[in-house]
Amino acid sequence: MWSSTERSGEDPVFRKAFEALERVFRVRDPHEPRVFYCCYAGTHASVVAGWYHLGFRPSTYESLADLPYFDRRLTGEIGIPVFLGRDSFGADVYALGTGAGAKNLEMSLVFAISQRFPQARVLFFNVRALLDVRSRIGGFLSRRVGMVGPGRCLVARSLYGQLRSVGAVVQASLDLERKWRDNEGQSTGEVLWLDAGDVVRRRNKAGSAGQPGGPGRVEAG
Repeated sequence: MWSSTERSGEDPVFRKAFEALERVFRVRDPHEPRVFYCCYAGTHASVVAGWYHLGFRPSTYESLADLPYFDRRLTGEIGIPVFLGRDSFGADVYALGTGAGAKNLEMSLVFAISQRFPQARVLFFNVRALLDVRSRIGGFLSRRVGMVGPGRCLVARSLYGQLRSVGAVVQASLDLERKWRDNEGQSTGEVLWLDAGDVVRRRNKAGSAGQPGGPGRVEAG
């Protein structure tokens, strides 16, 4: 952890993200809950997970593609969280791009925030596992090559097909928020990191055990 944190401390994305997060925590009581969905650029999987968390249920992949911030943030915005809204538990929900640093950078943010704001209640949720090969190709076409229409369509179709997994990820966030709410009198904070890949694998394993025909349905709260 220490060596990882030290390396990330020299990373411009880490510095940008930590400075932006400091501003976020100064605006409101650090003890108030916050959820950051993290992917590469903060514009695809993190945006879909964030809006799903806030209650949006797309009926078509086109409606998913029309979500605010979906495939619309720039490379220069990696490291800057975008506020999506506040959920029913009072948690602020954000989408955050962490670039190539991925888990190491996010874990360094966990350590830095827990040190800087000991009372913070924060979840950093890496949702890159929601992206398959099609969505990665679509993101490359849209963000890097300039083929915005075809690329955005490809990413949206892929993530629309992953909505059950998105629901499982959001449910994990909501379960943590319920625990925070039930322990409201607790003065110490909790800064955590979760990986969507672990959540989806557990869901699929449980679904396969209960229903030999395939994964069970997971409803988000």
